[in-house]
Amino acid sequence: MMDSIPNLETKIFSARRRSLANIRKNMSNSLKVILLEKGWLLFIVGLLLGRAVILSAISPFAVAFLATIWTVHTRKSMYIILAILLGSFSQSITHSVFIILAILLFLILANLFKNIHNRQIGIPLFVFISTVSSRLFMYSMTGVLSSYEWMLLLVEGILGAVLVLIFMQSIPLLSLGRYKPSLKNEEIVCIIILIASILTGTIGWELYGVGIEQVFSRYFVLLLALVGGAYF
Repeated sequence: MMDSIPNLETKIFSARRRSLANIRKNMSNSLKVILLEKGWLLFIVGLLLGRAVILSAISPFAVAFLATIWTVHTRKSMYIILAILLGSFSQSITHSVFIILAILLFLILANLFKNIHNRQIGIPLFVFISTVSSRLFMYSMTGVLSSYEWMLLLVEGILGAVLVLIFMQSIPLLSLGRYKPSLKNEEIVCIIILIASILTGTIGWELYGVGIEQVFSRYFVLLLALVGGAYF
C-alpha cells in the first residue's frame, strides 16, 4: 500500500506534465495559424514600419517593406498598404502624406515596369526614386531646400534601397513554409536589422512612463544572448 503512493504521485505528475505540454503545443499551433498563415504578423510589422521615423525626418522603412511584400507576396500588397497607412496616420499628418505619395509613386513605377528582368536592381531603384521624389515634394512645399535637406533626402533614398535588399532576405523567413531552425550569418544580420526597424515604430509609446522601445530592445538583446549561449 505504501509503495503504491509514490507510483500514484508519479502518474499524476506525468499526467500534469503531458497536459501542460499539450496546452503549450495547442497555443503554439494557434499562434502560428493567426500570425503566420493568416498574415497578422506581417500586418503588425507593416503597422509599426509605417510609423517608424529616425532623426525626426527620415522614414525609409514603409516603402521598402511594401516593395518587399510586392515582390515576395504580391497578393498581400493591399493588406500591407492598409497597415502602413494606419501606422503613418498614427504618427502625423505630414508623415502620412509623404507615405501616401511614396506608395502611389512606387506602385506606378512597379506596374509600369512589372516585366523587368533583374528585380534585385529594379525594385530598389523604384524605392529610391519614389522616396526621394516624395520627400523632395514635401520639402519644396515649405520653400527652398537647404543643403542639409538635400543630404537627408538622398540618405533616405539610399537607406530605402538598401532596406529592400535586407527585407528580401528576412521577410520570407517569417512565413510558415520557409521556417528553418538554423540560419545563415547574413540571414541573422538581416533579421536583427528588421527587428531594429520594427522597434523604431514603437518610439513614442509609453506605459506608466516607461518607453515601449526601451523594454523590447532590452528583451531582444537578452533573448539573442540566450539563444547564442556563452562563448568560451
